[in-house]
Amino acid sequence: MILPLSAIFTISFPKEDEPNVFPVKVDLQTILCPICQGKTIRHNQSRRRFRHGYAWNIGVLWIELAVPRQRCKACGFTFTYDYGLGLIRSSTVAFRQQIVKRCQGVLSWMFRVSTNFLIRP
Repeated sequence: MILPLSAIFTISFPKEDEPNVFPVKVDLQTILCPICQGKTIRHNQSRRRFRHGYAWNIGVLWIELAVPRQRCKACGFTFTYDYGLGLIRSSTVAFRQQIVKRCQGVLSWMFRVSTNFLIRP
């Protein structure tokens, strides 16, 4: 699978003018407050793009999804929900881990050492 995502996501085919951007829809779900576990309401939502993968001869693969801003009814806490993707700036945790593995492979090839040697204990 070129875009590893959980079952709550529905991946659409990219548009012809942007072949590396995959629109993603999220199934409806209840989002609980991370502080008090109370019910939340969505008070805003923005459509954003995140680097999620890399494929040789294609380049960076982007996902585009609506990221909600939630507000807790009980405690009033406001937060951005990331669906467990580890969203930071414009990339997901899966993309960052993939880049680290590729860098370790290149470094082990350059210095002729095992990749285990490059992993910090």
